[in-house]
Amino acid sequence: MNESKKKKFIIVLPILVGTVLLVGISYAWLMLTLNGESSNAVKGGNLSLVLDDTMTKGIQIEGALPMSDEVGKRQDPYHFTLTNNGTVSSKYTIYLDEVEIDDGEEKLAEELIKIHRFKHEVYDLTDKISDLKAGDQENSYIIDEGYIYPDKTYEFDIRLWLDSEITDPTLIAGKIFKGKIRVEGEQLQPTPEYCFKNGYLCYEGNPDGLPVITDVVFPERITGTGIDSTYANKGITNLYLPPKFDYWSWNAFAHNKISGALVIPDSVTGAGGKTAPFQNNQIETVEISKNMTTLPRDFVANNRIRSVIIPDNIISIEDNAFGSNQLTSVTIKGKNGISEFKSLGNNVFGWAPGSNCAIYYNAHKTEEYYGLDHNPCIHFEP
Repeated sequence: MNESKKKKFIIVLPILVGTVLLVGISYAWLMLTLNGESSNAVKGGNLSLVLDDTMTKGIQIEGALPMSDEVGKRQDPYHFTLTNNGTVSSKYTIYLDEVEIDDGEEKLAEELIKIHRFKHEVYDLTDKISDLKAGDQENSYIIDEGYIYPDKTYEFDIRLWLDSEITDPTLIAGKIFKGKIRVEGEQLQPTPEYCFKNGYLCYEGNPDGLPVITDVVFPERITGTGIDSTYANKGITNLYLPPKFDYWSWNAFAHNKISGALVIPDSVTGAGGKTAPFQNNQIETVEISKNMTTLPRDFVANNRIRSVIIPDNIISIEDNAFGSNQLTSVTIKGKNGISEFKSLGNNVFGWAPGSNCAIYYNAHKTEEYYGLDHNPCIHFEP
């Protein structure tokens, strides 16, 4: 049994119980209202999470027809923040739960509704509601999940619209989708110290007979030479890095089963001149430290990342940093083009299977044949 989980407790935040996503359609007519009531908070021990949507005007759409993703992403968003005001870190999941419709109402199918999820400085994703990861109960979907440090705030924007591919008005006429946003928080407890002696020891088949712990929560401070390759190939499924450490070494967490969100804390300034810290995992989103200046070779290669935001503090990206992912969107902050990077290696953004954007480029070639500046998957925000 995973010993670390015995020390955890779950807090379910009834966030925005009175907040309902209402999509009502009357023959190609969309009326959608999404508004919160107030700031909502939950406290348990040293854990304090606050979800606040008081600064948003919500979503108000009337008379809308099915629309393209390009137009849909220009709609006014439902904006909210999630803040950890406590003294301990938390794992969180934000759900979109369906609400049972009233008698006489007809349900609008989830595959007809597009949802745009924007997490500031982290990702920019567009899906059908039906394509979101399943939640923890029936008719529940995961909007976002990850880890949040004390005094950290995340900002989110959500937009919804009818899929432009709808051609049959009977699919939407008079039908309704109802839902609510829910947040679940879990206080994180450090993995026992004995797991970190001489690298990571609590892996399956370890010779000392220690308990297997694959949901790895590091102690508050890692001392010594940093995080090295002894953490590679240990069957780690979830990883929460300590808020204070300086760097990792070559192959630090490579060849594990790390999934979901990867958060690089702002204390990290570099990679010790080494490469490939997180390659060959199942990472879906990555939040890059605001104090890093270089993304090393094979940084998060061979994962499941679809969208990434490169902060303006990054001035160099080395070979294959995002290679062999599923990228369809790359947003680069603080720059007008690739020439403003100090250095950019080969195949930095890898390839994008299933997308219309072939971003398998050598940045050193001429723009006529390889120009990253004009690739439709790459967006510059000076």
